[in-house]
Amino acid sequence: MIGVYIQGSDVMNGFGVTLLADNTLLKPADVDLTGTVLSRVAAPTVVAECIAGLSKIGTCDPTTDTADTIHFAVAVLSGTTTSPTTGLLFTAIYNITGTSPAGGIPVDFQTGCGSSTSVPGGVCVTIVNGSPPPNAVDPETAQAGSFDNSTPPPWLSISSSTTTIGPIIGGGVSGTATITTTAQNGWPPASGSDSISFTTKQTSGLTASLSGGGSCAPAACSITLTVSAAAGNYTVTVFGKYSTIDAGSTLTSTLVAPVTLSVMVEDYSITVSSTTVNIPPNGATYGAATVTVTSLNRFSGPVTVSTSAVAPVGLTVSYSPSTFTLTAGGAEVTTISLSSTTMNRYLLTVKAVSGSLTRATPVVRVFADSFTVTANPSTFSFNAGDPASTILTLQSYPIGNTNSGFAGTVTLTNSTALGLGPNSPCPATATLTAGASTTVTCNFNSLKAGTYSMTITGSGGFNGAIINSTTLTITVIPVFGLSANPASLNVNATVAGTSTITASDQGGFSGTVDLSYNVSPNSGLTCTFTPTSIAVPSGGSGTSTLSCTGTAIGTYTVTVTGTAVGLTPKTVTVTYTVQDFSVAADPASPDPVLAGATTTSTIHVLPLNGFTGTVTLSVSASTPAGATCSLSVTSQHLGPSFTSYLTCQASAAGDYTVTVTGTSGSLTHTTSAVTFTVETFTIAASSPALVNVGASGTSTITVTGANGPPQTVSLSVSASTPAGLTCNLASSVTVPPTATPALSCTALVAGDYSVVVTGTFGSESHSTATIAFRMADFAIVAGSVTPSSINIGSTGTSTVTLTRINSFSDSVSLSTSVTPSTGLSASCSPQTLTGSVSSTCTLSASASGSYTVTITGADGSLSHYAALTVTVAAADFSLSASPTSVTFAAGVTGSITTVTLTPLNGFAGTVSFGAFVSPSVTPGLDVNCAPQTITGGTTSVCHFSSQSPGTYTVTIRGTSGTLSHEVTVNVTVNPVSQTSILGLDPLTFYAIVGVAVVAVAGASLVAIRRRASARQAKKPPTGFQNRGVVPGKSSR
Repeated sequence: MIGVYIQGSDVMNGFGVTLLADNTLLKPADVDLTGTVLSRVAAPTVVAECIAGLSKIGTCDPTTDTADTIHFAVAVLSGTTTSPTTGLLFTAIYNITGTSPAGGIPVDFQTGCGSSTSVPGGVCVTIVNGSPPPNAVDPETAQAGSFDNSTPPPWLSISSSTTTIGPIIGGGVSGTATITTTAQNGWPPASGSDSISFTTKQTSGLTASLSGGGSCAPAACSITLTVSAAAGNYTVTVFGKYSTIDAGSTLTSTLVAPVTLSVMVEDYSITVSSTTVNIPPNGATYGAATVTVTSLNRFSGPVTVSTSAVAPVGLTVSYSPSTFTLTAGGAEVTTISLSSTTMNRYLLTVKAVSGSLTRATPVVRVFADSFTVTANPSTFSFNAGDPASTILTLQSYPIGNTNSGFAGTVTLTNSTALGLGPNSPCPATATLTAGASTTVTCNFNSLKAGTYSMTITGSGGFNGAIINSTTLTITVIPVFGLSANPASLNVNATVAGTSTITASDQGGFSGTVDLSYNVSPNSGLTCTFTPTSIAVPSGGSGTSTLSCTGTAIGTYTVTVTGTAVGLTPKTVTVTYTVQDFSVAADPASPDPVLAGATTTSTIHVLPLNGFTGTVTLSVSASTPAGATCSLSVTSQHLGPSFTSYLTCQASAAGDYTVTVTGTSGSLTHTTSAVTFTVETFTIAASSPALVNVGASGTSTITVTGANGPPQTVSLSVSASTPAGLTCNLASSVTVPPTATPALSCTALVAGDYSVVVTGTFGSESHSTATIAFRMADFAIVAGSVTPSSINIGSTGTSTVTLTRINSFSDSVSLSTSVTPSTGLSASCSPQTLTGSVSSTCTLSASASGSYTVTITGADGSLSHYAALTVTVAAADFSLSASPTSVTFAAGVTGSITTVTLTPLNGFAGTVSFGAFVSPSVTPGLDVNCAPQTITGGTTSVCHFSSQSPGTYTVTIRGTSGTLSHEVTVNVTVNPVSQTSILGLDPLTFYAIVGVAVVAVAGASLVAIRRRASARQAKKPPTGFQNRGVVPGKSSR
């Protein structure tokens, strides 16, 4: 064992080293990574291992890897060593095969590894530091070693009881060898402890183990090596490692010796041709499968083939041959014969035995089952030349038994039926699953009439031993064919087009085919056959001519039907495209036209339904005579449509008519009449603009005369429709040149009016188109006054609405006037109305009376007005009393009533009160009202007292200037009772308060007493007197 070390290097994560030594003395054996500096980083991965030029891992380099070298490359997949790196890289293991000369032999590094190594000169040492290339290789120096065994050292010998284990018969069978080690030449030293341990290194696939845990006692000991493997050749190397520890120095000395053994394992294999076999359950014997026994790694010897297991019972199995001698590297085939009388499913295992060695096949499934073949329909017919088919159903038996029903491929064959095709109408195979069914379609054709019989056979199982069939009866019916040539043609209208109808034998037909036709659409095309039936000989054909003439353009489908007795009718279609052309004329323009001037009509020539051909145009003589006409194009070929311009003129006035005719072969088409009018003068009118009523609208009348001497044209205007339009126009004009008199019209009522201007020259008269005059106007409407009666000092309003008549579009200004001119004023806002806007007129009252307000709307000289009657009410007032009926006992003062003044129509004056009592007696009823004078919205309180029981009527009168109003209060005075005080219950008497509050600022208390004089007491009263009293006192 030779250690390869690194000292003082930078970080590293891998190396590649090739050692060189003389193999006649040091034979390369192995390498060891135990204790390497890389194992401190991670588990090293071996990249290349070439021992003596032979690859164990990776690829060897034939230029540097020889019998003298150990090439070893290792890397860690992650991490690097620490710097500086010092320690063991790996251990090289050699077998010492001789004695070196004195001074030893070198152990050095191989050269010739190129310029990218760590040591210059191509020395095969590469240390990598984990950096990306080109910096990955770390530069190093190298130092060689030497081996010297010229003076025999202590050493360890190792041997095996055999150099080859085997042949071992049977994969997995063990073989053994005894490994013995002996210390030589003074080993181990006299002092120290020692031990021997063993390890193995074997080729892949070989299992090796050592007895005793791989160790034994020194100095000479033996252990047992046990190996096993599948058939093949292997090697195993056993290393004996002798270690001793010096008692004084505690250093360990180690010797290692290897020995390599060859291992040979022989075996044979057994295979079966199919793991699934079908046989019929008919008791017959079928060679349904084969078994092959094959020598592995040169096995040879006698072999017996037999049944290892079969279940359930009922399957008979035999082998041929059942015994044979297997030669080294050879193979033997045995046929398995099977039979069963019962429909069932079996599991069979076959074995091959040679001595104590037994090999068995996988389980073979044997199906003793069957299937049926049926056809639907089994009897059928079809026309010769047509396709036909039938459905084959293959049913596995037993039906529905997925465990023991027939399963596998069924081969389909058929008998030959000459004239019936194809040769193989059915698929070659069909696949059945156990207990189920499947269907396939068999397709047939034939051109030969007749009745055929065909048997279709299905065979399956081993060698097609299961056979079933079905028989078909097929009738091919004679058929004739029908064709048309051409099948599509273009024809001109009224021209016949022909197609040849051919009837032919298409399968055993001969006879007569009768012809008929149908046209779609059903009008516009008529056809005939010549002849109307066709005689068809066997294997031949016959013809008839179809001739069709169209009278209307269009595409027609003619369906020709051929009928033969007892056979299916045949049809063929012929398409007729009936073509034509058309000639049409636009109205002449201009029309009318002045004498000597030209007018033009555009003539359109159109192809119809794809028509092609040359069309020639001609123009007729005019009616009446006198007009001359010409065409810009008189002949052109269709395809595309074309136009020609018809130009006409006449020197005499009149209404002229001409036509244009187009001709192509036998086809002729004429336009409708082209008419035009020739005049000696023309008259036209412009459209007048919108005007308001009362204003004039104007239309320009244009009179144009033909070239020639001047002529006077009289002008007249028709009455308007509706009536109401007044017009002015010059009575005549002289032309040429063109005259343009103005027609001026007015109306007093808005509306749409129309007139016509007529020009007359001799017997020739022409009129303008209707001339429309639109006369616009407006109206204003004043709404009722709100409120209907205005109080003095208040205002009222009326809404004035503008109504536009007949597209009136101007603005209208509003103004107001009031009669009488004082006591009421009026103003409107806005004062100018535009669009449909309304205006609000405000009426302000300062004196009562009845007023007339006139609102005038004006647009220039056009004006309209609306009148309003406005009432301003006179100021007044009203009186009311509460209560209007009072009752109290005689002698009591304190019953009251409240008089309220209500102003009316802005009343703002002062009202004075007076009270009148009826009857007027003494003693009677005293009335005191305070205050005696009040203004609007205030009250006066009147107190009543009396010593005389009775019923009284009190009239309270309010006076303001000439205005006077009264209110009446009924007063009842009751007699005084014995328990009363002044006629009242004592409690009531003391509770009565005789005070009235009058809400009048600055009012004075007035006591008014009414009584009759001595003179008046003697006769009925003739009136009332009011006497004022000083406040707080009364007079009687």
